[in-house]
Amino acid sequence: MRQRPPPPSDNARRALAKYRESVSKDKRRDIEQAIKHLRKVNAPINISTVAARAGVQRKTVYKHDDLVAVIDAHRHHRSSADNASTTRETSIMAALRTQLAAKDTEIRTLRTKLAEQETTIALLYGQLDTHTT
Repeated sequence: MRQRPPPPSDNARRALAKYRESVSKDKRRDIEQAIKHLRKVNAPINISTVAARAGVQRKTVYKHDDLVAVIDAHRHHRSSADNASTTRETSIMAALRTQLAAKDTEIRTLRTKLAEQETTIALLYGQLDTHTT
């Protein structure tokens, strides 16, 4: 039967806690820098993009409630700006669709008129042929 290792000493526990705190601070710094970088380059800011940029897992980002709040604020701010540009784009698209529909109607009208004129020309040629023979 295997013997269990002795429990860790108080020194080992303190050293482990200190190490974990140091790693946590480093990751927090990386997340903060990722947010700053994404803001600087005007890239989408959400949990996934921040985590990818910081080189951490998404669950690591979620451990920092204050940073999640900052990310959410940027995401909502950006989505509002995107909605404004989408609305602008939609109104432009609607105007272009209206113009396109008007052009389609005009083309149909002109084609109908052309067909009528071709029929008239064909009839006149037919009458001309009957009078000359």
